Amino acid sequence: MAFLDIFKKKKQRYAETEKIKYQERAKDKARKAAVAVSREKEQEQEPKKEDVAGQTHESERASRMLIHPLITEKSARMSEGGSYAFRVHDHARKPEIKKAVEELYGVRVEKVRLLYAPPKRRTHRGKEGIKPGYKKAMVMLRKGGKIEFI
Repeated sequence: MAFLDIFKKKKQRYAETEKIKYQERAKDKARKAAVAVSREKEQEQEPKKEDVAGQTHESERASRMLIHPLITEKSARMSEGGSYAFRVHDHARKPEIKKAVEELYGVRVEKVRLLYAPPKRRTHRGKEGIKPGYKKAMVMLRKGGKIEFI
């Protein structure tokens, strides 16, 4: 009979651990619900948060879409005609890029063209590596629009 008592104790310990796990899950759900409610209240009180620089979260997202303008001899010639080149995020789409340029530079965009600069092999001191590719956007502004880069 002592042999069977081992199985009974094991079954009791298992039931106790399951009960504790259930209680912990219930507490976690309650905590998550309380956090969600407090976040909703904060969002209702503050319609738009502003950063130290005065940029809203929308313009912050726009600045992440445009990594930096590409300043080369060719892009300098293109800028005379109202077309500018930007390196953009790999997942950026044309409407997002258009909105970002209009928001950050305060100009009207007529057309956006995208192209991918392929990765290139480079050799340095006998070791071969790869220069990563990137996505480039050619942004054409409406007549009279101009962007000043410092």
